[in-house]
Amino acid sequence: RGHADEKKEEVLEPEPKLGALVALDLFVANLADEDGKRYLKAQLQVEFFGPAPPEAFEKRHAQIRDLVLTLFTSKLYAEIRTPAGKQVLRDEIINRLNRVLGKDDVKAVYFTEFIVQ
Repeated sequence: RGHADEKKEEVLEPEPKLGALVALDLFVANLADEDGKRYLKAQLQVEFFGPAPPEAFEKRHAQIRDLVLTLFTSKLYAEIRTPAGKQVLRDEIINRLNRVLGKDDVKAVYFTEFIVQ
């Protein structure tokens, strides 16, 4: 019975801080495949390191959408169909957004919808 009364010490990992999340409007883009018949429909959310999105993010909304759309249209179906391909795409979006914002404000990008036809 002595063992049941002993208290176990739990080591609690601090929960990772959740930054501000901003959902971008739906993207629909033709992929770069030669036949031109494949398209991508994607919805994504951008997570920031801080508790609020940087002011520059709202001011550059049109530029940000253009950068993401341009990136999508440069991709081939074969490049984005795998989980690894989607991760590369996420990293490229993060890098482009941080370049536009002028500093590393973007922590992560999450696809909440990702359909290729």
